[in-house]
Amino acid sequence: MAKQYYTIGQLAQLTDMSTKALRIYEEKGLITSIRNEENNYRLFDESVKLQLQRIQTLKYLGFSLGEIEKTLVHFNQVDLEESFLEQKRLMEKKVIELNRMIHCMEKAAIECKENQFDLDEVFKMLKHIIINREADEGVGFLRNHAMTKEPEGWSRWIFEQIKIESGMKILDAGAGYGNLWRYNIERLPEQCRIHCVDKHNTHADTFYKEFGTHKAFEFVWNDLEEMDFENHYDLIFFNHVMVFIEDKETLLRKLKAALKINGALVCTWGGILLYEEMAKLFMECKPDERKKVQKALKKRKQPLVEYESMLKKVFPKVEKRVRKVLLTYDTIEDFIESMKDISNLGFDFAKYEDELKAFIQEKYEAGNYCIERDGYLFICTE
Repeated sequence: MAKQYYTIGQLAQLTDMSTKALRIYEEKGLITSIRNEENNYRLFDESVKLQLQRIQTLKYLGFSLGEIEKTLVHFNQVDLEESFLEQKRLMEKKVIELNRMIHCMEKAAIECKENQFDLDEVFKMLKHIIINREADEGVGFLRNHAMTKEPEGWSRWIFEQIKIESGMKILDAGAGYGNLWRYNIERLPEQCRIHCVDKHNTHADTFYKEFGTHKAFEFVWNDLEEMDFENHYDLIFFNHVMVFIEDKETLLRKLKAALKINGALVCTWGGILLYEEMAKLFMECKPDERKKVQKALKKRKQPLVEYESMLKKVFPKVEKRVRKVLLTYDTIEDFIESMKDISNLGFDFAKYEDELKAFIQEKYEAGNYCIERDGYLFICTE
């Protein structure tokens, strides 16, 4: 069968898009055309229709053109069925986000009616929604680029570091999406009781829907900073929750008091290695930017230094363990775009992007663009 081609006017009619929009997408490299040798008209083949369908979906979901461009790189690497499933997953994620926002607004409206309105509390809820979204994006980033399967790898590694025995009473403080249990459920010893504490309008709602009837789990909807802990636990997991907490030291002392003798608090958060590695690249590429990058890196490290110091202030014994993950990229463009998204290290990409690209191409073997990141686990005991 002969290959079907469309003029820009025909394509606009078929897809219900304007020719102006199609020209913009072509200028941005989101779609491509060939030229008819007889009349020099631009022609588009069938594959462009699928690409435009993806673009329409992503635009509907609120993606910017820059975000669409990066997302299409991934879509172009999967087959047609997987492409539609990916788009379905993006829509489901957007539904979850919208439901969180709806819940936030409903709660604010009820509080107005009951004369208990607290605008600061609304801002706090919105802040948590935004942090959850950023965490989602971080997980997606790892899933796309890590050599290991993530976030499963991280969750299974944590489980392997901590000896969980039959009959233990465990508190998951800020359970969220429940990845620690989701990816280790088959390894959970018999007769463990796991109390999962979190707020509504977070991932914990999804965790509850899937595991709420499981005999090992009990769910409590509450604010960690406001609630009292009456039970004494063998283990308390505090997995990537520190960033959500206002008065960190006070909560750590409450969690310590909730531990049995010989109990342990297991605290985790992301490390700094990725930023250190990127900073090295920036400074090697542009030595004149060294002071600016070093200053930004120090600022980036500071919260992690403070968190660790706080743990050591509250607990007599704090053992730190580190897990490293290698991130890989198919193209140099993916590598640099990733740096733009996550670096925040004072490097002027607009000014030096071409120089950075040339430097990286010389430094790395083609197609072998990679960089390491790490995560921290702290075992805190008396």
